[in-house]
Amino acid sequence: MSGAKVTMTSPFTPIQKDKLLLSLLQDDILNGLNTALKVRKATLILDYRSKVPSLQVQIPGLPPEVLIWLDVRKRISYVLTPRHPDYLALVNDLGTRLSTHGARLHMASNSPPNAKKQALVQIHVDGARNFGLTLMKAQRGDLLKDTHFEPAGSDKE
Repeated sequence: MSGAKVTMTSPFTPIQKDKLLLSLLQDDILNGLNTALKVRKATLILDYRSKVPSLQVQIPGLPPEVLIWLDVRKRISYVLTPRHPDYLALVNDLGTRLSTHGARLHMASNSPPNAKKQALVQIHVDGARNFGLTLMKAQRGDLLKDTHFEPAGSDKE
């Protein structure tokens, strides 16, 4: 060939890459989260009954403790260090299991058109710029509790 320049183009757009990355890691991430919660019989609680939504954790026999709270107006989440040693061990275990996949627990807000603001508990993966794996979604006035998370579209009951 007489000096023709050949370039390779990616078969995926950046958004498609992010979706593919999350779909590949989803089962492993949720398995790690579920294992950490199951070992300590812990419950995640998304409380949006006040103006400030919070993610709390509760272990049987202990009062719930706030892990993350969200400033909805500024869209900033604040991560708190648990005071009780059992909660601290749970948070460290969750962090270790998620970080093996480059993931972290996060809270965000969403304002869908013609609906109330929502608080979201998500797992963000490093490298996936615009997407998070949403675990819980609550509108103002809601209190949600969950101990086990399954992939979206899963037909397991």
